[in-house]
Amino acid sequence: MKKNDIFECVCTGYGADGEGICRVGDMVVFVPGALMGEKLNIRIVKVASSYAYGRIEEIILPSEERVVPTCNAFKRCGGCDLLHMSYDEQLRFKSERMKDCVERIGKVQTEILPIIGAKNVSGYRNKVQLPVGISGGETVCGYYAGRTHEIVENDGCLTGSEISEKVKDAVLGWMEEFSISAYEETSGSGSVRHIIVRTSEITGQSMVVIVINKKNLPESQALSEKLKKLGITTALYNINTKKTNVITGDKTVILYGTGEIEDELCGLKFMISPLCFYQINRAQAQRLYEAALSQAEITREDTVFDLYCGIGTISLAAAKYARQVIGVEINEESVVQARKNAKINGLANAEFYCGDAGEVTAELYKQGKKADVIIVDPPRKGCSDELLELIVRLNPKRVVYVSCNPATLARDLKILEENGFETKNARAVDMFPGTVHVESVAVLHKK
Repeated sequence: MKKNDIFECVCTGYGADGEGICRVGDMVVFVPGALMGEKLNIRIVKVASSYAYGRIEEIILPSEERVVPTCNAFKRCGGCDLLHMSYDEQLRFKSERMKDCVERIGKVQTEILPIIGAKNVSGYRNKVQLPVGISGGETVCGYYAGRTHEIVENDGCLTGSEISEKVKDAVLGWMEEFSISAYEETSGSGSVRHIIVRTSEITGQSMVVIVINKKNLPESQALSEKLKKLGITTALYNINTKKTNVITGDKTVILYGTGEIEDELCGLKFMISPLCFYQINRAQAQRLYEAALSQAEITREDTVFDLYCGIGTISLAAAKYARQVIGVEINEESVVQARKNAKINGLANAEFYCGDAGEVTAELYKQGKKADVIIVDPPRKGCSDELLELIVRLNPKRVVYVSCNPATLARDLKILEENGFETKNARAVDMFPGTVHVESVAVLHKK
């Protein structure tokens, strides 16, 4: 096999990124855009020692699950990967992806519950981050192409809110009117780097953050007036003068409003500030948390540790049933919001600590604190070995593991199973329709 060879083959499965898996003899060929069961002519574009990559030259026999993508920027934009799949096929892929990781990587045999699909597969994002830059001497704004920092313009993105499109147009109009430059990543020159829009479908409140490469935002009054006319609740600018891939800097200045918006989740009120973490798909987050908490079986006798607690969403939902909840979060702004949210909801049995999950949990263990239930919702890299060791030492009755990466979930389940826990069940939750991302929750009991 060599580059540019053409073969007829059948797609027999999917890879981790949703690409089709075909076989040519003993060689596995990854083919983006291929669907299971399709007969294809493929062209080889790259050959390695035990696998290759190909692209579709012709679909001889298409799958019944193939649909026509409704987004003009599909394949160019790096946001959505699976718009060529029917939604039922997306759910099947994600459920099988999680099951495969748990059983193959984790070597864990457990009940796999049905995936929780989304009721709305478009317009579900309550936070949109739009990079602003220069292309061909012109200001551009949109989304990054896959694995690059090339900005792809995409008017009317299907995953975002209508107001985010209006905000984008208003900000670009303001930049043109007052000759305000866009950020140029290579040289580090220019002013506007990102436009961030956060919304609440429940309260109708909205927030706009302009990330700039300057100490002050020029013509801020004019921008504020444009945003007020759109009904934006509060507007801010964030200062990030570093040459970095990190979107926001440390300092944020309020242009008008309180600098926060309010949302509701699991029957609770949450104040959301610009730099704190909050689940992007509110409706699916609620279903995820309800599934997690129902499995946690929390009683009025229980102390719950919620590690990586963010602004306290799961913590405060658990506090309605527990004797005490202790939340741990490394982001200081999120901890401030978590404490505020506990007060707003009248939940005096929840306390929050700022710091690394492992370090704070180690200190709590030294102090003799005990946990009946531990909830973890770590970043993609999963829990550290040190934290998993502490969870074992704390000896809770139950562990609820919420994950955005089925591979690291499986790895950590294996470690906990080797140290006295049994995985009762696991399930995928589709937080991001149209993309390959898989959210999941697993429940472990002490053997």
